Amino acid sequence: MNNKAVLFIMVLVAALVVFILLWPQTGTEPPEVKETPTPIASPTQVQALTPLPVQTPAATIQIEEGTTTVSVEPTPEMSIDRQLDLLLADFAPTVLGSPRDKAKLMDILKRMAAFGDAAVDRLAGLMHSPIDENVREFAAYGLALIGTPKALGELLKAIQNEQDPRIKDNLRAQLCKINNPACMEQVIEGLLQDSVGWWSEDAGKILSSLGGPSVVTSLLDWSGRVDDNYQQRIANTLSEIRNPEAVSALSDAIKPGVRPEIQTGAGNALAMIGTPEATQALLDAVKGQTDEEYRERILTACRRINNKDSVPLLDKALDDMSDPLIRAAAANALGNFDNEPILAHLQTAYDRETDPRARQAIADAIQRIASRSF
Repeated sequence: MNNKAVLFIMVLVAALVVFILLWPQTGTEPPEVKETPTPIASPTQVQALTPLPVQTPAATIQIEEGTTTVSVEPTPEMSIDRQLDLLLADFAPTVLGSPRDKAKLMDILKRMAAFGDAAVDRLAGLMHSPIDENVREFAAYGLALIGTPKALGELLKAIQNEQDPRIKDNLRAQLCKINNPACMEQVIEGLLQDSVGWWSEDAGKILSSLGGPSVVTSLLDWSGRVDDNYQQRIANTLSEIRNPEAVSALSDAIKPGVRPEIQTGAGNALAMIGTPEATQALLDAVKGQTDEEYRERILTACRRINNKDSVPLLDKALDDMSDPLIRAAAANALGNFDNEPILAHLQTAYDRETDPRARQAIADAIQRIASRSF
């Protein structure tokens, strides 16, 4: 075989091999290669790393972040100043809220009041600022709740500086709610001063509201030290006391030798308290008295007794044949009660009475009951 034939055969074989390799395989397809982009997670799919907790001192808590208010609750671990600042920051917005959350507002004020004098300057600052009138009035309520001499002094200054008569009256109403015995001497000084008329009037109301034995004793003591011009103020204050605990002290104030105005005021207070103890004090005071004016003051006071708890005592006194003045005093009081058994008792007493003064008192009592029955 010559060289040309061999070369031809080799080229033929090579071509056949290439043909076989390039011919597609039956039932198969070449894989399609696609470039898929790497997906990007949305913000809600990305989990932020949780930072480690950081301890923040209470005194440096941030109240506002941007425009969002963060509510921070005062806790006992905070300083008093910090707690008060947080409560004060919540105070005005709560007052001005619509609708106003009164329960929350009262809670804020009571919590501030629990700090006593430490809260006074903050509330007083609201009283002296040109701020909403409701804020001033509720701040005044907070000062009255605190009720210390310092709080009283700030409230007085605020009332004196108030220009609006209506708001001034409202602030005075809060002033009269103070019931701290520690303010007693300060309030008595207010009662007996002349420069501010309304303060004298309000001081009398505060003292009458306090109305304990120490108030009566102090007023009685001041009565012996001041001029005649001030006796009626003291007497008026005494007459408005309604505290049963003051009965013993009031009994001392109606004794002979005490100034007439004071006797009248204390006697009226005893009658309006009207408990059996208070009633007995009046009956004891009138017994055997020969001083006509003194006797009339006590008998007149008895006409004010209207406490039903004292009826058994008065019934017994009406039958006390040892002293016609006691019978007259009892009749004066019994005339205040619309009760058929009482009326029948008075009529029986009238029929047997021989003392002109007692008989007249019984007749008057019967007439008073009859006039209300028709």
